[in-house]
Amino acid sequence: MKTLTPLLSCGALAFLLTPLWAAGQCPDVGATQVDARVDESTSGRECGIGFSLFGHSVSIGGEFCPSFKFIYPAHQVCDGQASPGNRCVPKGNLPVRSQACECALFGALGTGLSLPECDCNESALNAGHVEDAETVPCREPR
Repeated sequence: MKTLTPLLSCGALAFLLTPLWAAGQCPDVGATQVDARVDESTSGRECGIGFSLFGHSVSIGGEFCPSFKFIYPAHQVCDGQASPGNRCVPKGNLPVRSQACECALFGALGTGLSLPECDCNESALNAGHVEDAETVPCREPR
């Protein structure tokens, strides 16, 4: 009887702790979708109709043309979104693209007719990355 009591106590303790142990292994959270977005730098200039002489322009009207645009890809993040039976894990990094922008010019060598539009092209600037995540099941299907 003396050896049976500790065995029963250990068995009961293991039975009671099993749900806590299992819950610790599966956080029941999934990845949340983040939409792609474009951010523009606050520096730039107005692009209007006018003329430019060796890069110095005089123009009227037009809209703001940022110096750079940063394009963030759609990705997923681990932010605690409830997802029973799943866990959120890192998936890798996705590059943030950058574009250099300038007012359109009809001419050459910074001289010509300035147009009211903003031209943006891929830039060599390293804009960094965003971490991507994914939702995976806590247990593999049997």
